[in-house]
Amino acid sequence: MRRFAIHEKVQFNDTKSDQFFYINVAYRNVKPWSQAGVFHFHNSVELIYCISNKLKVTFESSEIVLDKGDFLFINSGITHSTDALLGENEHYYVKFEPIIVNTLTSHHLPPAEYFFSLLPDHIVFRKSKDTDYIHYLFKRCKDNFTHNDFSKRLILQGSIMQLTAYIFEKKLKNFILEELNEKNSIFLATSEYINQNFSTVTLEDAAKNVSMSYSYFSRIFKKEFNTSFSKYVTTIRIQKSLEFLTNTTMTIADIAAECGFSNLSHFTKCFKEAKGMTPNTFRTIVKK
Repeated sequence: MRRFAIHEKVQFNDTKSDQFFYINVAYRNVKPWSQAGVFHFHNSVELIYCISNKLKVTFESSEIVLDKGDFLFINSGITHSTDALLGENEHYYVKFEPIIVNTLTSHHLPPAEYFFSLLPDHIVFRKSKDTDYIHYLFKRCKDNFTHNDFSKRLILQGSIMQLTAYIFEKKLKNFILEELNEKNSIFLATSEYINQNFSTVTLEDAAKNVSMSYSYFSRIFKKEFNTSFSKYVTTIRIQKSLEFLTNTTMTIADIAAECGFSNLSHFTKCFKEAKGMTPNTFRTIVKK
């Protein structure tokens, strides 16, 4: 066996001694050997790209044979073994802990472990129009695997992230879209429910309408609507009051009650904060 890189385990975060930044990258040229077929597992995700000939990978309940140009994903914690078939086999492998592909955005995303948990034990990507691109990324991983070159470390990590993105794009895109559509439908239903029951709606009512607990609904409502439930409802009530002030001759007190405000002074205060004038002033301007 020839290896052009050895594994490394470097502390990832000085404040969390139990977390490590782990990457293992190698090019292998192997023949059938006496210890082939020995099962093992690890907590890292493993990616294998078959460069030439055939490589057999056996799992507890199945086995697959990789041909030239095939690409295999093995999820963390999955027991498996490898064995070269028909003489020598050349392949790249990349092992890494999911933490290295975590991303930070202005909107909170779940950790990478969550997305990997949605994937099956293993996935085979057979040779396709993307094969040259995948081969290029694996080679970049091997060529830039190093302990102490910052630029190469960036290229290595970026290449691993591109490989991971390819897997997620191919296998999770539809799932994530379905999840987002389901999420959107929940908040569309919430928005419609508030509009229909704006004068009496409570947080408990809205949570019950979408079968969620009070505390959980409150947290995700603020995250999705970018405001608290009470502020959102107050905004809707002010918008409704504009219609009454414009199109009816109802008294200001009656409009306040109709729109769900506890009393006239509360309505006036909220209206002035939102529109910069009192309800009476607004009505006068509209009539003129």
